[in-house]
Amino acid sequence: MAFQDSADSLRSRLHLTALRPAALGVLLTAAAVLVGAIVVFAGALAPPAFEVRPASEAPAAGTPEGGAGSSAPTPEEPARIYVHVGGAVAAPGVYAVPEGSRVDDAVAAAGGLAADAAPDGVNRARVVVDGEQVVIPTLQDQEAAAPSASVPAAGAPAPSAKARVNLNAATAAELVTLNGIGEATAAKIVTDREANGPFATVDDLMRVPGIGEKKLAALRDAVCV
Repeated sequence: MAFQDSADSLRSRLHLTALRPAALGVLLTAAAVLVGAIVVFAGALAPPAFEVRPASEAPAAGTPEGGAGSSAPTPEEPARIYVHVGGAVAAPGVYAVPEGSRVDDAVAAAGGLAADAAPDGVNRARVVVDGEQVVIPTLQDQEAAAPSASVPAAGAPAPSAKARVNLNAATAAELVTLNGIGEATAAKIVTDREANGPFATVDDLMRVPGIGEKKLAALRDAVCV
């Protein structure tokens, strides 16, 4: 038989002719087991093989591995409010703008400022609220609202300064209207005028008791002779 022939040949080569066939079979079996154990042990010590995946299969940055159906969370969009934009804009109307928008954003939603707009008429940096109406004035509106200086009509006399009080013709009641002149001093002026004659100059008031240089200086621009 083939096995017997192989065993006899191996026994003759290894000079194991003295061994019985049964013992030789046990020896060969043990050798086979030893070789198998060496192969298994060598396989256990080999480094593990790594799976190389193409870039298309690699998880995207920021995406947890294994979450094929998951995606990165997106920030919520801000709520929208409605603002009525009118006046000097390209397209007046009601517009939806993000919450927290400013007047300038609402104007931009309405197509921007019109050619005759007065942009300084409103605070364009102010935050708008839901339901608000923003009206951009025109240049004509701004001019009409500006205070104007009164101009006298053509031919009308210019306003004159307050008329001076004539010391030689004024009554005591008229003299009392002067700053710093009371009833007693007014009576003294009338008495002096009647006793000593008309005042030749404003400086003649110095002859009236109670009127000195300080009071005369205060009266000089308000009286005449």
